[in-house]
Amino acid sequence: MSAQPPPLPITARRPGLVWVIFLFYILSSAWALLTSLLIQLGRYPVPPEQQAVLSNISSGARIFGLGLTILHVVAATYLWLLRRVALHLFLVSCVLGVASIVWQTLPGGAYHALLGQGRLMSAMIIFTVSVGVLINIAICLYVWRLHRRGVLK
Repeated sequence: MSAQPPPLPITARRPGLVWVIFLFYILSSAWALLTSLLIQLGRYPVPPEQQAVLSNISSGARIFGLGLTILHVVAATYLWLLRRVALHLFLVSCVLGVASIVWQTLPGGAYHALLGQGRLMSAMIIFTVSVGVLINIAICLYVWRLHRRGVLK
């Protein structure tokens, strides 16, 4: 019987990018929720034009956004735990995120209202949303690659 070395700690087996993704979702979600709360309480200054847009967001859109935020955090947590279900959760969150963008671009949605505030605002919204979608797709591809390599259990 040969003595086997002690198993490596979990952190040594977890890829660095998994930590980055996990911390990104935890910190950005916490910041988004805190900012939303402060805006609702009137403690965070928002220009009147943007306040008008925010006040027109439906309760359904707010609940959907909160649910999507929770789904992102759950997916990132399962990724941090190196669980296979993270792939499915990230795919669902990506599809729902794109659906949310489409929904918010329709008349009455927040993006629709912001896109009507001039070229600069439109360019900023299009750029920001595009980068966000590309990041989500890149994360899905990375998690899929981890799954194919057998890193996720």
